[in-house]
Amino acid sequence: MPVFIILAGLFSFICAIKDVSWFFNNYKARRFVDTFGYKTTKVIYVVIGLFLMVIGVVALVL
Repeated sequence: MPVFIILAGLFSFICAIKDVSWFFNNYKARRFVDTFGYKTTKVIYVVIGLFLMVIGVVALVL
């Protein structure tokens, strides 16, 4: 299970860093873009990705 959490975090992180348009045009992400703006949404998804990766690594270690 921790591996899937790490992969989900990595996916979010890479999509935010690489500026993948289909990722941010998703109807769920679109709400964040409309509310916070594009740059802030990218930062939010980078932070979420890093958080998930850290949680996954901690779960693997423990």
